[in-house]
Amino acid sequence: MLKRVAVESAAEAYLELLAARGIEHFFGNAGTDFAPIVEAYAKRLAQGTPLPRPMTVPHEVTAVAMAHAREVLAELLETLEYSDPPRAPRNSATVAEAAAIAEAARTLADARNPLIIAKAPGRDPAAVAPLVRLAEALGAPHFDHWPTHVNFPQQHPLHAGYDPAPYLAEADVILAVESDVPWIPKLAAPRPEAKVTWPGSRGASGTSWTRAPSW
Repeated sequence: MLKRVAVESAAEAYLELLAARGIEHFFGNAGTDFAPIVEAYAKRLAQGTPLPRPMTVPHEVTAVAMAHAREVLAELLETLEYSDPPRAPRNSATVAEAAAIAEAARTLADARNPLIIAKAPGRDPAAVAPLVRLAEALGAPHFDHWPTHVNFPQQHPLHAGYDPAPYLAEADVILAVESDVPWIPKLAAPRPEAKVTWPGSRGASGTSWTRAPSW
């Protein structure tokens, strides 16, 4: 389900989406490009809107993402649309919860048109064979999207290439394995009702079947 809210800038949209996704703290290293964030915070505070608690971090190594140029935050916007509730599952405990794994298994088993996107599960060579078996059991095409490791045999008939974008709109369930950016919404994205299962050991993930997750 899509939720639409009125916003005036990309910075407002950014804070709105962070709050909607349950982010509790916002760590920032304020610079010359930070004015839109400050204005967005001031507006949300005046409106009594829930927001991530701002935490000023003077050392930019700690808040390195905010040290990058972010003039895009000042871009004028009128509305923001995002999935509510989010398609990606809530993070489970550091050790994957049995219930979370079972839910992911049911979602995949019920899928009519699943696909798999992977970037780095092959950093653990032992994870490759189980991923192949899963793809075979589901009949799901596998895409190596910006891969950093050998994740799936390229000669395997289910290896579908390196660009899942043309197929996202057709998928009803997406398994994004160790993938920090499985798609770029501005270019292509799944349909709103599609479900996403996001296992991984770091980055943004829900549950991990081979390692402990941190995203």
